[in-house]
Amino acid sequence: GSGIVSSVGTSFNSTVSAIWPVANRAIYIPFVLSHSITALRMLVSNGTAVAGNVDVGLYDVAGTRLVSSGSTAQAGVSAIQYFDITDTLLGPGTFYFALAGDDDVTATFIRGLGGTISRCIALGLAQQATAFPLPATATFATLTNDYIPVVGLTTRTV
Repeated sequence: GSGIVSSVGTSFNSTVSAIWPVANRAIYIPFVLSHSITALRMLVSNGTAVAGNVDVGLYDVAGTRLVSSGSTAQAGVSAIQYFDITDTLLGPGTFYFALAGDDDVTATFIRGLGGTISRCIALGLAQQATAFPLPATATFATLTNDYIPVVGLTTRTV
C-alpha cells in the first residue's frame, strides 16, 4: 500500500501541508536500526509555503545530539529539502530524528494524518519547547499535538 509507515509498522494513509505548530518547538521522531548505517544527509518534506529557519538533527535515546544541520533557511515550496550533515555512524539501536522550526505563522511541512496525540505518544514521539536551534541535550517532553512531519535520511550501510 501507499502512505507513511512508521518504524513500528503503523500506517498513516494520507498527508497534508500544515503550518508548524509552535515557533521554536522541536519534534523528536524515534526510529530503530537493526544494523549500522552512516547518515549522510537529512531531509524534510516542505509544504505549500516556506518561511523562517529550520534545524534538523539526530539524537540518541539519552537525548545527546549526535549531529545537526544548524539553523538553515527553509527553502523549496512543496519539495524535499536536503540538509548536508557530517557523516555520522549510527546503530544498531534507537535514535531520534529532530526537527525544529522558528516560524509558526507561514512555514509549512508535509505531515502525516490519521494519528491522534495518544497514538503519537505511544509511537514514542516527543517534543521540546524553546528548542531552536536544536540543543546539545534534548529534554524530551510529552507531545501535545499529533503533528508528524515527513522526514528522512540518506544513508550508506556499514
